[in-house]
Amino acid sequence: MSVQLLDCTLRDGGYLVEKFFHENTIHNIVTGLTQAGIDYVELGFLQDVIEKNETVCFLNSVDARKYIPINRKNTLYTAFADFSRYSVSNLDDFDGQSFDCVRACFFKEERMDAFEFCREIKRKGYKVFAQPVGILRYSMAELLDLIAGFNEIEPYCFSIVDTFGSMYFEDLRLKLAVIHSELLPDIKLGFHSHNNKELSNALSMEFVNIMKSERNICVDATLYGIGRGAGNTRTEIIVDYLNKRLGKNYDLPMILDIIDISVQEIASRKKWGYDLQMYLAGIFGSHINNVNYLSRKVSLRTKDIAWILNRLTDDERSRYDYSRLDELYIECLKRINDVDDGVTKLHSVVHNKMVLVVAPGNTVNLFIADICEYISAKNPIVISVNFVPQSFNSNFTYFNNPRRYDYFENSGRLIGQNKILTSNVKTYDDNSIIIPIEKIVKNNTDNSTILLLYLLDMLGVKEIAIAGFDGLSDQGNNYASGDLERKRGSSDKENSEIKALFQEFIKNKTVSRVRFITPSKYIDKEK
Repeated sequence: MSVQLLDCTLRDGGYLVEKFFHENTIHNIVTGLTQAGIDYVELGFLQDVIEKNETVCFLNSVDARKYIPINRKNTLYTAFADFSRYSVSNLDDFDGQSFDCVRACFFKEERMDAFEFCREIKRKGYKVFAQPVGILRYSMAELLDLIAGFNEIEPYCFSIVDTFGSMYFEDLRLKLAVIHSELLPDIKLGFHSHNNKELSNALSMEFVNIMKSERNICVDATLYGIGRGAGNTRTEIIVDYLNKRLGKNYDLPMILDIIDISVQEIASRKKWGYDLQMYLAGIFGSHINNVNYLSRKVSLRTKDIAWILNRLTDDERSRYDYSRLDELYIECLKRINDVDDGVTKLHSVVHNKMVLVVAPGNTVNLFIADICEYISAKNPIVISVNFVPQSFNSNFTYFNNPRRYDYFENSGRLIGQNKILTSNVKTYDDNSIIIPIEKIVKNNTDNSTILLLYLLDMLGVKEIAIAGFDGLSDQGNNYASGDLERKRGSSDKENSEIKALFQEFIKNKTVSRVRFITPSKYIDKEK
């Protein structure tokens, strides 16, 4: 019985870089893994439609041929075909000059059509890997039917795919017991795991230990665990394990060189690996796009995101439908009904008054003299957003971000502060004015400063001045206090989205004047 390793860095890692790797990077990874003795190297995606910059996407084997090294040694090369994105009619017959194998990926709902898809790939001469998405979503009857269907086709390999990183050891053992007993013995068995619960490497080792004497197997991994979301089993870790425990002879120093040369640079600008969002995706068996979308809504605590995911069906969790998430988001915000509506009370405070909105950007520190001069000259009602200023007093501190509220409340910095709280914050006292958040949410966005601007405009203030609404930078130093910094995606993308929201507010506002006291990336310079 053989234990083999498949590296899918260029495919799974491709999701992180919009399927664009530099040509030199691709050649370095493919050639290096080949020299290291890796059994299978995945070159990228088979797709009907290929965008201009997608360097690891191919229409057929001819497109991928340029990445095959002159000396293949004993390595086989694979390409990945998503059933919903590839027409097998585009695949040319195998000629031995390009990839040897095609890994066919399909959702449970597509499995009947996927049988013929895989059968046709095999007819064209390629070794077929059957890759059913989300193996835990299959009932026992569905799994047995799936295996029976592939026993008729006799693919080269059938893989257990833990798409959402949801498996525990008991889940793996159960699936293995059923699949191993029912799958034809000559069909190789594969395992592809995601690291949502930080179990990917351990599960891969467990798979090897259970099956190493039972049947030919293949473990998927990526260099440095690179991959969308939580990432994958790490090639370097499983290589070290197989070398030490099973007497394999993969060239670990060569693999470490590839990571140094080609993967560390990506790691410096792209994020993958375990975090709380990946954990949620794992425990709910959810597509990571659902969690990422909800995590960007600052009105939600992590437990609120869990509440929403728990109300999706299994099918809804396995895909992503942002309109459905928005429905549940509003429903989540409306759960709290036992609060006083403070809109009327706040109206009596700010109507026809000048208001200074102080967002928590770093310019609050850099332009403190300008802010204090404005306060002295205009005597506005000062409302700080999601933080407590240290250099001047605010009349109210406004929170619709519950995490920020919890942070400041627990630090004791809100004692004696007058507060404006949206109802999702949930913790109130005698100094709080409560605003039902569903009354001010616009287009399902919950950027705190934007929502406050809409609220003030609705209440008929005379003029709004803004400070600390700076815009974001990937270099950090974004906030008036360093303890407010957080991990984020692309700041350019966030800035673009917030600027569009701000411009929409300006377009629809009724307040006569909105002015900035401090610099901001959200101001159109030409205006």
